[in-house]
Amino acid sequence: MVLIKVPQNKILFNEGEKGDKFYIIKSGSVEITTSKAKGKKIYKTGETFGELALLENKKRNETVKTLEQCYLFELDGKIFRKVVKKINNYELKDRLKFIELVPILNALDSIQLNSLAS
Repeated sequence: MVLIKVPQNKILFNEGEKGDKFYIIKSGSVEITTSKAKGKKIYKTGETFGELALLENKKRNETVKTLEQCYLFELDGKIFRKVVKKINNYELKDRLKFIELVPILNALDSIQLNSLAS
């Protein structure tokens, strides 16, 4: 993850472009617009954007532009996906441990347990 300084009125990405980064706003604000909806959304310090294209392996569905000078944490898409996968694996293991505590579910095989935990 790197911290980047982005000037005011800079377009970070346009709707329809390939997504390859995830962002966290350290300071500043961005405007998010889409051709599919009227109006706009404003994201401020602490908010995140860019994850949908990475998670679904689709093109960007919004355009993002800075409203003022911003400092953003930028995370490469490949690293973002690895982090999400690791988190999902931890959550699956926690759910499996919980399911093992339910006596009536002890008759399930490993495929059924994994399906239930998912």
